[in-house]
Amino acid sequence: MTSALESATATAAGERLYATAARLIRVLSPALGAVSRRFAAEIGARRSAGAVLAAWATDRRDLSRPLLWVHGASAGELLGAVPPVRALRHRLDFQLVVTYFSRSGLDAVSELAPDVHGHPPLDAFPECRATIDALRPDVIAFAAGDLWPGLTRAAARRRVGLVLINGSVRPDGRRLRPPARALLAPSYRRLRLAGAASEADAGRLRTLGVQERALRVTGDAAFDLALTRCDAARGARDALLRALGRPSNGRLLLVAGSTGPEDERVLLDAVARPELKERLDLVLVPHRPSPLAVARLSARCRERLGRDPVLWSRRQGDGRTGRPGRTEPEPREGRPMLVDTVGVLAALYTVADLAYVGGGFGRTGLHSVIEPAAAGIPVVVGPGGSRREADELIRRGAALRLDAGGLARGFERLVEAGSTRVSMGRRARAYVEEGAGAGQTTAELLLRAIERR
Repeated sequence: MTSALESATATAAGERLYATAARLIRVLSPALGAVSRRFAAEIGARRSAGAVLAAWATDRRDLSRPLLWVHGASAGELLGAVPPVRALRHRLDFQLVVTYFSRSGLDAVSELAPDVHGHPPLDAFPECRATIDALRPDVIAFAAGDLWPGLTRAAARRRVGLVLINGSVRPDGRRLRPPARALLAPSYRRLRLAGAASEADAGRLRTLGVQERALRVTGDAAFDLALTRCDAARGARDALLRALGRPSNGRLLLVAGSTGPEDERVLLDAVARPELKERLDLVLVPHRPSPLAVARLSARCRERLGRDPVLWSRRQGDGRTGRPGRTEPEPREGRPMLVDTVGVLAALYTVADLAYVGGGFGRTGLHSVIEPAAAGIPVVVGPGGSRREADELIRRGAALRLDAGGLARGFERLVEAGSTRVSMGRRARAYVEEGAGAGQTTAELLLRAIERR
């Protein structure tokens, strides 16, 4: 009893400390913004977010309809919310608010089709309470695991249902370590319902404080979306290949998706080897295709491959709509393609022979491997970052985890062994098909939370 009381006291103290820190950031944000332009833009957006959402509520909030507020850190988390939101719309007429921290969240907006979207308010209790009072949501659903103390505390005070969907926690995640674990425990305990992506994730969610009565293993609806997007993209195959300008001389297409600087250095060193340079066409899709990133990567291609990349935005079409764009002469054989826009990676995987998924080099963490697996192609990742789906694909013989020294040889083996590529791709696709169905299960979870409101 004493231990539990001490733990509760420590947790309450941690939450008070967090609230104090949030207030300090709010006060000091102008000075901090002078140091970092990116921080200034983010804080500015979040300082005005509450007013933006409140203005929408004043003009458009229909209190005769339930309101679901879905929040995710970025596009990856929010895209996993697409299947349950679509399924829920067949069952219920509701309004939808979508918020995100990273601007990449905009990539999910067209598929979620919210009534309003943007950044969330600063995670300080007064701002969150004012936004909740304006929106009057029935349920706030956190996608994947991006819970925050200020928002959950304000929602609990107003008896708003808190739900976690596609809940996942990496075994090496910072949330499992002190002091984050103690700080976030109240937020996890406040969840009315929590859908875990797997049994292992459910165990880690218990560790974080999710109550047993709230916990369900629903699976990850990102599998459903990957299959849907992959199958839809196959209809645009000809447009994609035209945009890529792919030669017909038997070279294989390697799509490197969601790459960061560390991935790109190692990857270009590998494919610069003569035995790969003559047999692979490389498509680079950086995680953040900012002008600075595009310039950096273009210079790296010239340095390591001896060729300027072809920019995707200058090809004849974007592969998603088939609409013509600016044209450019056909690239010389072997020139890499650099995708300087967002939203086409899932489609590109469907015409690739091999996939490399970024994040395994450096400290950002491995990105999602579900979309290339749904496309039925072998997946290669770097040595860092634990991710359940990648671990399972490797266990099934559908993916390879390679360090810098083994990357080139691993690609060589896949290039040389067509039967191996085919069998790995089939295993990858089968894994995603087995994981499908969470969209409907998660929609039921959301419906139950709204009805209980």
